[in-house]
Amino acid sequence: MDEHWLDKSLRALKIPLLLEMASGPRRYSATTESVAAKLIVFPERGDVISVNLLWNQKPEALYDIPIHHVVPKHPTLENKGDPVLFIRGDLKTEYRVINRVEDDLVFVSEIPKTKKQVKTQHSEPMAHSKYDFVLCQWPKRT
Repeated sequence: MDEHWLDKSLRALKIPLLLEMASGPRRYSATTESVAAKLIVFPERGDVISVNLLWNQKPEALYDIPIHHVVPKHPTLENKGDPVLFIRGDLKTEYRVINRVEDDLVFVSEIPKTKKQVKTQHSEPMAHSKYDFVLCQWPKRT
């Protein structure tokens, strides 16, 4: 994954993204290597971000860390029904919901915008690479 994947267009959405702390030469520290994290949404601050490390039931906040210390948390089999955000391609910055995961393919459907659409709208799931997505919190309905 490109170390600058978390660009202005993704941070401008102001929704918490689920990340992992990088490992190997891009790691922040030995203790944070591969730890799950959540983006703390702040106004634009260049190539630095802040994250909550999600461990031991007590998130520890890291402020102003360079973006290259985080990688996206991609969908797995356990994430069926969870929201995802496209991080590359023509659909970048668009939300979808996971229908199913098969190896490196993720089948996603559009997120219904109203409660009525939840009952009536059943779009055909489309397959994409799991590397096209990052897990995120549910977007607010507009």
